[in-house]
Amino acid sequence: GCNIAVSGQKQQNRERFLFYVAAAAPTDYLVITYPTGDFSGVQKRPSIAVSHIKKLLPDIKTIRFGEKEEDFLYSASSAAFFCGTLKNKELKDYTKKLLEKNGIRFNTPKSTLFDEDAHIRMKTDIVNFSPSKIERYNYCAFSYFAGSVLKLRKNQKIKFTTPEIGNFIHRILEQFLIEHTENGVFSVPSDIEIKKSVESLADKYFLNVVGGEEVKSKRFLHTFKNLKKTLGLLLKNLSDEFSQSSFLPVGFELKIGYDDENSLPPVVYDLGDNKKVTVRGSIDRVDTYSADGVTYVRVVDYKTYGKSFSLDLLDEGIDTQMLNYLFAYCDAGENRKPAGILYYTAKLPTVDIDGDETDEEIENKLHKELKRTGVILNDKRVVMAMDKTGSGRFIPIRIKNDGDYYENCLSRLVDSEQFDMIKRKLEEQIHSLAERVLGGDMSIKPKKLDAVHDACRYCDYNAICRYTE
Repeated sequence: GCNIAVSGQKQQNRERFLFYVAAAAPTDYLVITYPTGDFSGVQKRPSIAVSHIKKLLPDIKTIRFGEKEEDFLYSASSAAFFCGTLKNKELKDYTKKLLEKNGIRFNTPKSTLFDEDAHIRMKTDIVNFSPSKIERYNYCAFSYFAGSVLKLRKNQKIKFTTPEIGNFIHRILEQFLIEHTENGVFSVPSDIEIKKSVESLADKYFLNVVGGEEVKSKRFLHTFKNLKKTLGLLLKNLSDEFSQSSFLPVGFELKIGYDDENSLPPVVYDLGDNKKVTVRGSIDRVDTYSADGVTYVRVVDYKTYGKSFSLDLLDEGIDTQMLNYLFAYCDAGENRKPAGILYYTAKLPTVDIDGDETDEEIENKLHKELKRTGVILNDKRVVMAMDKTGSGRFIPIRIKNDGDYYENCLSRLVDSEQFDMIKRKLEEQIHSLAERVLGGDMSIKPKKLDAVHDACRYCDYNAICRYTE
């Protein structure tokens, strides 16, 4: 005879029986473990056996391994390995005492880069910075060294992830504004035209950029459908803004310091002794408004995550990227004056609804949540040129009926003298950073200003530096 393969159902029943035998064997207690994800960050679901046990024993306690530091101290060897990385000082000291008492050597994750006198020997007298690299170095010199000098990269599978979604949204917003801006005039599209733009631009992008079998998967199609909804809202919001704004887009993905005919020249600083630093980068969008022979410049950055901005962080060298771009663009032409910077959150906001609202009312709620953050020149004419309603819908500035600013907006207004001071401060910071880089200072001293502004929060190199507070 011939061997017939076991059917899928029989194989499944056999596996369930084996699990039953194993789960029923213990006499004192049973511990069941299952992964919630893999090392690449992909989420995993527990097996059906785990679900059955939870239904049979609804009061069973589920413990998420790794939420508490003591979870990693499950054996003498693991305690010795993780001891040096513990952040709880009392737990760390207690673990050290136990290990020392038992004569077990424990790991101390220090490297020569923690030494004040240790430096990397650089073989260049020219530093090429981008505003993002400046910010990275200000956060952590070692992170800059690992990413920009050693050029270490995290090994990731190529898939349609958050960064690619960000690129997609950037490109669609850019193409939409290009299509509807001609000779310094923005032509306001109808809702139907906006919907058609979303369909055509999105389909064209994925055909040219993504393609392949991935576009046929149900998961991808679901994501794609939701992205189109988001884009429809964003394009409508931009259309509403430019229909009443005197500022108009004049540049998209504008390069600074690149070998491109449309690129602006790099910003160059002479450090003396034949040492130089150049700053280059790419601006998402530049908007301008001309009045009395002066061109007022506003730079805009799209973010697919919530972004807050505060001038208080400038002393730490944080949130300087957009300001560097603003000054670079102004310096590249005549009679240009800083009008401000804006971060535009390009994602679908969350709103509360009670179920009685119409689609139009829900859409209005969503539009109200599409806010911008940043700083604006303290000049009423410039402010009104950006948002003629004075309502704060399109800029983070609101104006009262009597013409005064609301008090909670004052911190987002900057006068010309303050912009000049900020520019000088940024230049001093760049000089200082360049000297440190050329001097080989790549020390492991990450900054943690708060829960959001934390150098180690999303760092790809913490497994290398093994830094602990």
